[in-house]
Amino acid sequence: QRCEHLPDNIEIPEDPTAKIRKVSNEISSLELSIAKLKERSESSKKKISILSDVPCGDNFPHCKFLIDAFAAKNELPAKVNEINSLELLLNDSRNELDSLRKYEKKWKEAVTEAANNENIRNQLARSKQKHELLQLHLKQAHSILQSANEELKNFVSFGDDIVKLNKLRLELTDIERMQKKARTNLVSFRTNEKNICSRITV
Repeated sequence: QRCEHLPDNIEIPEDPTAKIRKVSNEISSLELSIAKLKERSESSKKKISILSDVPCGDNFPHCKFLIDAFAAKNELPAKVNEINSLELLLNDSRNELDSLRKYEKKWKEAVTEAANNENIRNQLARSKQKHELLQLHLKQAHSILQSANEELKNFVSFGDDIVKLNKLRLELTDIERMQKKARTNLVSFRTNEKNICSRITV
């Protein structure tokens, strides 16, 4: 049975590579910023701990020995808030990257499927052309065979030159061999075409 339809074109979604690279860079930048802020926060906490080690505590914010500690105490809440905000952004970016990775997998599958269908389409086009040539070859061989048979009958009827008769018989044998080969090729072609059609993605 002939394969009537070529595979449909597969619609390839947008390539996510650029987005993945962009989000990955954003994640790296956020991780670096958070790490630096945490380092500064730890440094601030160490400075603040000085206040609990001195007898006057935090009663003298203008004391020159405690200026850094008071500054660190005032700045720490803002740093913690900034860390929390960046970690929320980081979490969102990681979720976006996960979604993009899943999308990328589907995108690659679509690209592969489209390429496979294009290959099948080309194979079927070549097979169709080959089929038409084989059919023409068979038709020509059949016509030549009929003419050769008529000539052979005339030689047998009128008893013409035996050399010509033998030559014609050899030609007839070659034509029959050519016709047999063409039929074998046609069977092979149809088997191959059936295999190609079975791989069509709908």
